[in-house]
Amino acid sequence: MEALEQLAAGPEPVTRPEAVCSIGSDMSIVGKILCDAPVAVFGHIAGELRGSHLMIGAGARVEGSVSAQEVTVLGRIKGTIRAVQVKLLGRAIVEGYIFHEQLSMEEETSFDGSSRPLLRG
Repeated sequence: MEALEQLAAGPEPVTRPEAVCSIGSDMSIVGKILCDAPVAVFGHIAGELRGSHLMIGAGARVEGSVSAQEVTVLGRIKGTIRAVQVKLLGRAIVEGYIFHEQLSMEEETSFDGSSRPLLRG
């Protein structure tokens, strides 16, 4: 998780680039992305995104389904989030459904949709 926090913090290089999958701000991807490692998104994704921990950076957009143990949103998601822990930070915008065990939102975030407890079984 250290590498993901390093990416979110700023332009300092990640010490172990293999530790985080990164979608750059100049990238647009349509389809399904499955990654066993943490994923940092700064570009645009239309489709399904799964990773161990997801960070949707400021300015990033995801349209579709997002699944992980932990999802941190600073950008925009239109679709469904499924995660144990969901954090909406800064000026994050979420339109859709959030299935979670823990949900936290900062004051400037926008959430239009519904949230429900994550059913584990």
